[in-house]
Amino acid sequence: MKLLLTWASLFVLILSTSAQQDPKAREVLDELSAATKAYSTIKAEFTSKAVNKSSDMEEEYKGELWQKGEKYKLNFMDAITYFNGEQKWVYMPDVMEVNLFSVNSDMASESIFDNPQEIFTIYEEGFKYLYKGKTKFNGEDVIEIELVPENTDLEYFKIKLYVNDAKDEIKGFKYFSKDGTRVTVTIDSFKTNIPMKDSMFAFDKSAHPDAELIDMRE
Repeated sequence: MKLLLTWASLFVLILSTSAQQDPKAREVLDELSAATKAYSTIKAEFTSKAVNKSSDMEEEYKGELWQKGEKYKLNFMDAITYFNGEQKWVYMPDVMEVNLFSVNSDMASESIFDNPQEIFTIYEEGFKYLYKGKTKFNGEDVIEIELVPENTDLEYFKIKLYVNDAKDEIKGFKYFSKDGTRVTVTIDSFKTNIPMKDSMFAFDKSAHPDAELIDMRE
């Protein structure tokens, strides 16, 4: 459940310290950002693997993310999260419960996954970045970019981002948590410009009449 909340509660550049940034990494990220923002919609299927050797923990989950502008729908770890740009619903079918939240765009994100649709542009604010060169990820030749958050109070201290050679698609990333957990997310399928209705990004209570709605809005 903790990992679920981390995701449901993760996939924008104003840089206050541009002199400290790696220009080669900036070039890759700018090309990636331009390509990603040109898509009207994104559908991504992914695999998330979390490992913590000190606690002998290893977990693997499949997930799906639909994105249309700032709206998204995330199906991951037995929960479905809907965000229509203003409100977020987290529906847990196993317990027939849905939590409703208001989302303030000015709220600070403590986790990389607070807004999962931003994983495709996570580097755009609040990070220092470094070009690490060519490497292999999931059997593919990729470019590795290392991201370090400027906010040292976050739960993670580093992210490794893996970008294809064309610089128009993220192939995956690795998330380094301060508690020793390492989360590797592999993008298994990446499709763009698929028609998506706005209604799919809001929870339909009429389709789930037995689900208990818990209003968490202030």
